[in-house]
Amino acid sequence: MDYNKVKGWLTGEEAEFLKEISRDKDVLEVGPYMGRSTVCIARTAKSVITIDTFKHEDNETGQTDSYTSIVPFLQNTLEFDNIITIIGKSVDVAKHIKDNSKDIIFIDGSHKYEDVKDDIRVWKPKLKKGGYMLFHDYYGGFTGVAKSVNEWKKPERVIGTIAVVKII
Repeated sequence: MDYNKVKGWLTGEEAEFLKEISRDKDVLEVGPYMGRSTVCIARTAKSVITIDTFKHEDNETGQTDSYTSIVPFLQNTLEFDNIITIIGKSVDVAKHIKDNSKDIIFIDGSHKYEDVKDDIRVWKPKLKKGGYMLFHDYYGGFTGVAKSVNEWKKPERVIGTIAVVKII
């Protein structure tokens, strides 16, 4: 699947960055939506775990009671055998993922300040030393993302709207 055929908000620059940084890595993605970024990551990653409620409203302001994006996500990622998909809230799933087990964690779930802070808190221990935590929509009007990331650590760089934080 070509990522351009998948609904979502990922630029060409961001897609190329995700492919390159994920090469031969164990990656965890929070908030894959319909799989646009997942397709890029899975193309080069050793393994990918994706976590989402898959209950998105069309206007992205909240969640519905029904699973609106799981079928398109699975259709878009069907060709990959290196993806494990978990349906649930990221903070609830985190306790089931081993500490120091991921090279990269890509956060693109809720953009609300408290939710991003919670994602940082629960996912940081899952990163291997020298790993990267990436945050989509660091720029672009989602102040909750930028505020919570900046309070934690200054990104070493920003690719498009993806903030890159290295764990030392």
